[in-house]
Amino acid sequence: MSGALQIPAASSRVAALDREEEALECLSTTQFHGVSRGALVLFFLLTLLAGIVGETGFYAGSRGPWGGAFIDALYRLFPTKGQWASLHSVSDLWHLLPEPRTTRDAEQALDQHAALVKVLRPSIQMILTQHLRAGNEQALVAPDGWLFFRKDWDSVVGPGFLNADQLHKRREQLGIQPDPLVAILDFRRQLAARGIRLLIVPAPVKPVFEGARLVRSSSGQLIQNRSYGSWRQKLADHRIDLFDPSDVLEARMRETGKSQYLQTDTHWAPEGMRAVSEALAGWIREHLEFGPSDGASAMAAGELQHVSNHGDTYALLGLPDTQMLFPKQTVSVLPVHRGAALWKADPTSEVLLLGDSFTNIFSLGSMGWGESAGFAEHLSLALGQPLDVMSRNSDGAFATRGMLQRELAAGRDRLNGKKLVIWEFASRELAFGDWRFLEMTLGEKKTSSYFCPPAPGKRRVWGTVAEMGPISRPGSVPYKEHIVALRLVDVTLDQDGGESAGDCLVYAWSMKEQRLTETASLRVGDRVAFEVCAWDSVAEKFERFQRGELSDASLAVEPSVWGEWIPFRADPSEAGAK
Repeated sequence: MSGALQIPAASSRVAALDREEEALECLSTTQFHGVSRGALVLFFLLTLLAGIVGETGFYAGSRGPWGGAFIDALYRLFPTKGQWASLHSVSDLWHLLPEPRTTRDAEQALDQHAALVKVLRPSIQMILTQHLRAGNEQALVAPDGWLFFRKDWDSVVGPGFLNADQLHKRREQLGIQPDPLVAILDFRRQLAARGIRLLIVPAPVKPVFEGARLVRSSSGQLIQNRSYGSWRQKLADHRIDLFDPSDVLEARMRETGKSQYLQTDTHWAPEGMRAVSEALAGWIREHLEFGPSDGASAMAAGELQHVSNHGDTYALLGLPDTQMLFPKQTVSVLPVHRGAALWKADPTSEVLLLGDSFTNIFSLGSMGWGESAGFAEHLSLALGQPLDVMSRNSDGAFATRGMLQRELAAGRDRLNGKKLVIWEFASRELAFGDWRFLEMTLGEKKTSSYFCPPAPGKRRVWGTVAEMGPISRPGSVPYKEHIVALRLVDVTLDQDGGESAGDCLVYAWSMKEQRLTETASLRVGDRVAFEVCAWDSVAEKFERFQRGELSDASLAVEPSVWGEWIPFRADPSEAGAK
């Protein structure tokens, strides 16, 4: 790989701060005097009043004068019945303050549902993008119209991810394990104990190759995080197998003179992806001997298909549907078939691929770039062997390892017969990922008290929310969908509470098409209703979407269900009522 372009230290200083830290730093050094101070206060109050008047006026015809997202948000901040009951003295008044999560929920409600926001934001963003080439908190606009996910850019120009101060800062402030090297070593150790080899495949983010479009550089050098070279060397020192797609993509870019990435999406182009899969297949054949398999004769590429889409980074801008600045990009994808059907993962394969959205792009139809034409499919085709796959959009530092851990803990040995585990993750994870330690211990199948209907049946359940996983805010991640986990208690199989079913672990949509669902607005204590089916019966369809898991890792071995939210209003006297 050629020498990486080093961004000046001043740029890394800016990238080291998140957006809120930048704002606070600027505010702490800004002074207002005289008329300007009063004018800004008056403007703020008028803006607040306009929001209330605008919302109530917008909804007056259909929902009454007290409808609308603005009032809904204020309602969320108002103390609950339980908080009022906790008051015994003046010193207990602090109990009435909303919890941080409640405040975030109110902010999200305004951000997603306020009428004025829906009307004004796309138009204002259109003006900023068209005339100033300005993006927003999540998307950067290059002078030539290429779009970049801000976190991708920050991951390459920010502080070295192996820098001791940076590791300490992330460990202390975020409470995570930030060092990718020690997590990789630990995972390799556990696999080696079962005679399985580990191969690391860091998919380079778009700014590595196309970042010069943002800094107006024509150097032709790759832009890599300042710790990247050191990280590669440390892997070599510990004899950890590494296949770096950067080498393949750089060679192909020089050979063809064409970009290997999508213009308004975060991911690689199909031609670059296929080149990487073919080169990786060559590495595997060189280092691994396979047993007999009929996979080669059953697999074949289908006809070339042309797919047009805007891409995930474009969606983060939130422009009006009528915009003409960014036309759809058309790419050619090659679906892979196994026999008469589209290619599917094979759990009996000797190779397991753990992948993120770089694996799912061109494979997961909801991402908008085709189906069964992605990294896993073409790796399997080039290898001439079936392939086992566990993939999930985002959080490549831990999400797929977590999936594998849960399979093993539940007594399902996904590593049985494996010779190689390929761990693919976006290179941004090196700078921002949570590289937590996860034990890959094979458990035993146990009888559970958690409710789960037998597949393929469905049941309606009513329960009280006891815990929810984290929810992604629309526009904060380059994915249109998000699934959240909920733990329901006091579950009944009828609305009146007659037939008790104990507790239930539910997965449900929290975001679809970059819009929060009804499930996302739930709070602990709410009484809810879902139509549920066994998760195992739909896992193949939903397991690749980004998910917000519950904090209790021990629940991973319990049976879970997929839930479709049912409109249901609990009696105000029940838990969680105002």
